[in-house]
Parts: sequence; structure tokens; C-alpha cells
Amino acid sequence: MKKIVNVMKSKTYQIPSLIFNNYKKLKISEKELIILIYVYNNQDKEYNPKNISNDLSLKVNTVLESINSLEEKGLLEIQVYDNHDIRETKINLDLLYEKCAYAQFRCETATKN
Repeated sequence: MKKIVNVMKSKTYQIPSLIFNNYKKLKISEKELIILIYVYNNQDKEYNPKNISNDLSLKVNTVLESINSLEEKGLLEIQVYDNHDIRETKINLDLLYEKCAYAQFRCETATKN
């Protein structure tokens, strides 16, 4: 409980309304949504399942399964970069943004007709 209070005091998490309003249409579970919100708010988008697990109080296996599911759904990509002989793994959310924009466009088009 204290950890949650400290997180709430230390940082405000943002939730893009397009993601929040469309997560059911995109067939995203609540756990996957929490992980997406976490990644969205992580400035460097570093993919470190252990850190995500610790920060969200989820099992590492749950994080790995959720990330894999989101990747299979075409909502994110895991990308590996070589940065001065250091391998970095990052999460790219561009696919999620595109699908949310498309879902919003479809909703706006449907209400106009």
C-alpha cells in the first residue's frame, strides 16, 4: 500500500483518451491496458520486463505474456538497437497509435452518416 501511495505522490500517469476509450474495441485486457499506460508514460520506452513487473506488482511471466499478446495483436513492437556497442531493447507504440486513430476515424465517420 505504501508503494502505491509513493508512486501516486511521485508521478502523475497520463492516459490518452483514444487508448482509454478504445481498449475494448482493440480487445485489450485490463492488465494489458495497465502495461500500455506504464509504457506510454515511460520516457525512454525501455523494455525491461523485470522493472515493469516490480513497478506494477505483477509477476514477470504476466508481463511477458501481456507484452507478447499486445505484440501479436499488432499493437506494439519490440525493437532492438545497438547504441555504441550496447544493445538496447525498446517498445514502439506507433502501431497502437495508428489503430486508435483508425478506430476514432471510423467512429467519427459512422456518426456523420
